[in-house]
Amino acid sequence: MKLTDAKVRAARPTPGAARTKIADGKGLALEIDRLSGDRYAKRWTLRYRLRGVEKRMVLGTYPELTLNDARERSAKARREVADGGDPLVTRQREQERRKAVGDGTFADVAAATLEAKREGWTPGYAAKWWRYIEADLIPSMGARAVADITAQDLLREIRRIEARGVVEIAKRVMKGAEAVFSHALALGMVERNPVLDVLPLIKTAPPPKPHAAVFDRKALGAMLRDLRDYASAPGRHIFVQHAALAQFHTAQRPAMVNGMRWEHIDLKRREWRVPLETMKGRLAAKVRAAAVSRVHVVPLSRQMMTIIEAQRAAVPDDVPFVFPSTVASRQRTTPISENTVGHALQRLGFEQSAHGTRSLFLTLMQEDAKVAFDHLDPVLAHGKSGVRGAYDHAQFLEERPAIMQRWSDLLDALRDGGKVLPMRRKSAA
Repeated sequence: MKLTDAKVRAARPTPGAARTKIADGKGLALEIDRLSGDRYAKRWTLRYRLRGVEKRMVLGTYPELTLNDARERSAKARREVADGGDPLVTRQREQERRKAVGDGTFADVAAATLEAKREGWTPGYAAKWWRYIEADLIPSMGARAVADITAQDLLREIRRIEARGVVEIAKRVMKGAEAVFSHALALGMVERNPVLDVLPLIKTAPPPKPHAAVFDRKALGAMLRDLRDYASAPGRHIFVQHAALAQFHTAQRPAMVNGMRWEHIDLKRREWRVPLETMKGRLAAKVRAAAVSRVHVVPLSRQMMTIIEAQRAAVPDDVPFVFPSTVASRQRTTPISENTVGHALQRLGFEQSAHGTRSLFLTLMQEDAKVAFDHLDPVLAHGKSGVRGAYDHAQFLEERPAIMQRWSDLLDALRDGGKVLPMRRKSAA
């Protein structure tokens, strides 16, 4: 006789029995396990035969799983058996998939793809791959289930990137997305890779052009005002805003700023002290070629200290990076991606690149603050090698705090529409 809701609620274990089974039909049963004392637990099970072997599958516990829900799950499992499948194997695969990719969001699958591919990729390629994914896809679709993302969704992302004038970036982003969906396909999370439908629709990239830099003062002021309000808009991360501001206020290379570590920040001296041995690749070669010291010192202005203090309050204590990844699961191992700042500024409608902040520093500090080039160049670690480089390093190191403070004040004046005054320098003794 089939069960009813009332019978299920009233069911109790048979006296003296450790487990009582009450059948509902077609392999579905309510099992009642006796616990200690008068306590007991109820659960739904399904028994089925597959290739001559009887199997038992737990569907869920009662009352969390109602009688009607248990019947629906049982019917679904029986249909799978009728089609030659094994619901227990399907469940195991689903558990393995969830362990690998969490809830199946695009961000989860992207992170799982990186972990799966890391061994076969060079560290540099893996870092670049993640930068494109993190900067252009995770903000817009990171929280969406990967199975719900269509070719039309991806095409919208392509057109948005192309509208920034960076067609080549659109191609790289979609090649990155192709790997994510291929991984999802292998795990049975999607039926096909939608990126394959949109790759042919990406426009042909124009010839590359040098790093852009905004030298129009009014345009720069407007950009800085937009950047000040950047994180107030939905879906925009405060870490991106602070990293972008740090690019301006330090005028250092993007890779250095993005990889800034707490251990290199001297709050008392208000300095960012970067040991040259911590730098890698081409960045290290550039800085070491100009270095006369084993530590590159960047004085921190009041404005930059405000950014540092805000990050200290927002970043967990066990995260080594001042500007960690915007993906929480990667913050302990990965800094914010190198292209994120440039993409954020481009999304605001400006052509300013992160590298362009260094050009701005040199141009505006010479033209507006009237600071000589020889005093500015060592700040950027462009300094000369040999005897002349050592002389400039010793001659201008004491002036760097005043130079960096003047630079931050100049940026604030442009942002607020104020007048920029020449920098006052100490007279020679």
